Amino acid sequence: MWQPLSLIPNEVLSYIKSGKSEKIKLERFTAYSTLFFALSILYEKKNLELYRTESGKPYLKENDKASEIKISISDTDGAVAVALSDKYEIGIDIQSEIDENRAERLEKRFFQSINIKEENINQKNLYLNPCRESDIVFEEIEKSEKEISPFTRKWAYCESLMKCDGGGFASIE
Repeated sequence: MWQPLSLIPNEVLSYIKSGKSEKIKLERFTAYSTLFFALSILYEKKNLELYRTESGKPYLKENDKASEIKISISDTDGAVAVALSDKYEIGIDIQSEIDENRAERLEKRFFQSINIKEENINQKNLYLNPCRESDIVFEEIEKSEKEISPFTRKWAYCESLMKCDGGGFASIE
């Protein structure tokens, strides 16, 4: 009988179990079970190993060589997103609303040194493909009933680009 847990490598299961709360463990389990299920179904890959770069970007190895399949994972407040591509580097981010106080602190800490084209942020985007700014493609998602603040939209936009690049916000601190 097929067992979905058999698709998740032991080191990833250990990472899932190391979550500080049941909510974090559940989000991790959902994200990584989705990832390895998608790899199994879409690419017929069942023996991939998951690694992370020094900056934390996840990548896959197959037979001790980097896989051609690129991945990106995001989670927030009980929601997860997983992106896969065998053609491009990718970055995905989902974000719950960021309150004004936290937004102000984050703006000062992270965005003073980043030049962002504001007109790109205001578009609805599901994914950015590929990561070169001149080739960004925006796909429209379902319109949310709740309005998303400009800062939250900016944060998710930048986070997805930085994940694509492999640096993340940790690289600009």
